[in-house]
Amino acid sequence: MGSVQVRVNVVASDRTASFLMPVHALKMCAAACVSNPETLDAFFTALGQYDPALADDLSSALRDPGDAPWESRAFPVESAEDRVASQHAAPGGLVIVNLTGKRIIQVQNAVAEIEREGRGRLRRNGRPVQVYYRYLLPEAWSLVP
Repeated sequence: MGSVQVRVNVVASDRTASFLMPVHALKMCAAACVSNPETLDAFFTALGQYDPALADDLSSALRDPGDAPWESRAFPVESAEDRVASQHAAPGGLVIVNLTGKRIIQVQNAVAEIEREGRGRLRRNGRPVQVYYRYLLPEAWSLVP
């Protein structure tokens, strides 16, 4: 990928996973939270409304992280070693999306701060199209900081 990457950890009711994704996808993550997904699959489904290729790519990478999962694009957080690796920020930063606690924690965000409401471009086949989406996080969700 040519764009700056950010590490995003998603804490869901069924499991936790860590991903590298382009910075522009942060708005999509916030928008996906509007539907209050509880599981990782529900999060991918919601994310897929904004960028189907990204959601499919992350879901596929998570199913097969390879031999050194923490160096890959996506990995499940299943051990203490995984947890340590998931806390290493990418060049664009580190964001935790806690679906169970309804919190988005911007641990380190060097590029694009997530806001309670926003607008972004839909993507198809990984490319932006001339269609925009808007989102407004429900009051139950908190943004930290």
